Amino acid sequence: MIYIVVRQTADWESEAAFHAQIPDGFRPAVALWDATFQLPYRVFRRELTRIARLSVKGLPAAASF
Repeated sequence: MIYIVVRQTADWESEAAFHAQIPDGFRPAVALWDATFQLPYRVFRRELTRIARLSVKGLPAAASF
């Protein structure tokens, strides 16, 4: 049997909620990402979360808890 654990994640939809949830130690990394790339970190992570959810849905043997 294989278990797939989907961890709780930040609110990637709301920019204000996302920024309120960022740990202080991670803020510089997000600021660097946003200054380096055209795609904001929040939008990148939102898309990554969407892809991960679609991947799990595509596994017929996966069960939700």
